[in-house]
Amino acid sequence: MLGRFQPVHTGHENAIRRAYSLGDVTVGIYSVSQSVYNPFTPDEVDKMLHNSFPDLKTFVIEPTWNPYRFVNMLEKGAQTTSIYTRSRRAKVLMEMLGFSVIYEKKSGPNSSLIRNSIYDGSDGWKTWVNPLNVEIIESAARRPLAGPRVFSFGLMEDLYKHGIGF
Repeated sequence: MLGRFQPVHTGHENAIRRAYSLGDVTVGIYSVSQSVYNPFTPDEVDKMLHNSFPDLKTFVIEPTWNPYRFVNMLEKGAQTTSIYTRSRRAKVLMEMLGFSVIYEKKSGPNSSLIRNSIYDGSDGWKTWVNPLNVEIIESAARRPLAGPRVFSFGLMEDLYKHGIGF
């Protein structure tokens, strides 16, 4: 599985459980520039994932515009060419890059709505996250963060916008 996990929530946890039902799971965490869309560092995301799945294998995917380097990072980090995703765009891109893809439609909470709830000062978001992650999320919410960036919401989005493989 690949993702930004900004923040990790019950929808992500359900997807990981579903992926585990299909076999071994390794999660690739995109290393994205911190902003209001990406308030959590890869280390924080890793901690949140491990609070729910202590034995989960993870690795960080560094930004790159080179699709060959991207594929190499995935194959080295995940040690597989099979991907489980709930993103239609990721499905299309990963198939074009030669990966076997298991796609299931997203369901459950939405990271954008959770982030908005956090920034609005509401506590409603806490129902969508593991209680062990609340402190990590609240700490990140207090950091000054850059505003929206025009071109980067994550590597898969960037690859799609710039036509890699199309």
